[in-house]
Amino acid sequence: MYVGALPNISMEALVQFNIPGDRYAMSSIRLFLSKYHALPCLLTCMSSTDRKLLHVTTILEYLCNEFKHDLNTDLITGNYNSQTNQMDIGARFCDLKNGIMLEFQDIYLNPGVLNPNQLKADKSDDGFSIAQTITIYYLPHQMTSVSELCKSFYKMIVLSPEPSITFTLHMGC
Repeated sequence: MYVGALPNISMEALVQFNIPGDRYAMSSIRLFLSKYHALPCLLTCMSSTDRKLLHVTTILEYLCNEFKHDLNTDLITGNYNSQTNQMDIGARFCDLKNGIMLEFQDIYLNPGVLNPNQLKADKSDDGFSIAQTITIYYLPHQMTSVSELCKSFYKMIVLSPEPSITFTLHMGC
């Protein structure tokens, strides 16, 4: 049996499970515990690896197509933007219902990116919705699938522009 399995703990006890330093009212680990009665293994995919930025919309489309994921079941947190009269999504939690849950964290809109993969922009001003981090929570038997999933995410990227380097030449006589 998986060492993190907690089959004999009541649902009430699982929901009260305390995660020190957790920033959310309902922790991702608590959601995983209540669904699978087991502590999750974790794998983190990060943006800014070699200028690669994870494009949220393309990844969500992939999850819908490959895993038949229903976006209407996601737990979403955000802030209301009074300038645009819309909600800016800051985080998104998805359950693929197969022992894998994903959390998109620190989502932001970035119009200043390079688009070598010709991905579709999220906004008319060519802004792309980027996740700083995607944490994958999973049961141990899904380790290979999760590794492949993270690998596929890095094909759904836009790039941050290369930093410009400026040199100043001083001549003295």
